[in-house]
Amino acid sequence: MRLYHGSHIAGIRCLLPNSPLHGTKDQMVTYLTANLPYALFYIWDAQHNHTNYKYVTCGIKNGVVIYEEQFPNQLSRFYQGVRGYLYCMDNSATVYPVEHREDMYYSSNPVSVLETLEIEDVYEEILSYERKGLIKIIRYENMPKEKLNMLHKHILEHIKKEDPCAQIYKNYFPELWAGMQ
Repeated sequence: MRLYHGSHIAGIRCLLPNSPLHGTKDQMVTYLTANLPYALFYIWDAQHNHTNYKYVTCGIKNGVVIYEEQFPNQLSRFYQGVRGYLYCMDNSATVYPVEHREDMYYSSNPVSVLETLEIEDVYEEILSYERKGLIKIIRYENMPKEKLNMLHKHILEHIKKEDPCAQIYKNYFPELWAGMQ
């Protein structure tokens, strides 16, 4: 099985465990996916997005990536003009499935890269997979009002807790942020 990881950093030969495992604070892992289109969302350019915190609002269902915008033009604001790389590796004994997540894996050990695919514009690449039916984008303007209300309540709770997403919320949800100040 082929696994992928995405980054805006060029020339990676070995992926190191730099992300906390979901549900833990101290177990560092490298996240990988068997779904190439999903790996595109791993390509996060902190300078382009004005934050080091990756804000990925998608998952995989029956092999299709479902991406939900949480503010207007989220997809284009995060990924348009971003250049990056998909790093490919084979499955190994040190890779484990992420519980309750389709086609997602992690490793607590360094993972050797076998091949690198350069992505000129992540946004355009995502749209090409949308046209093929491998990514479904739920755009903000098409989101049902009741779902948006629930989303905004959820974001307000995170703002109150001052969690790591705070900079994202401040930058991309200014009305909600201002209401909390």
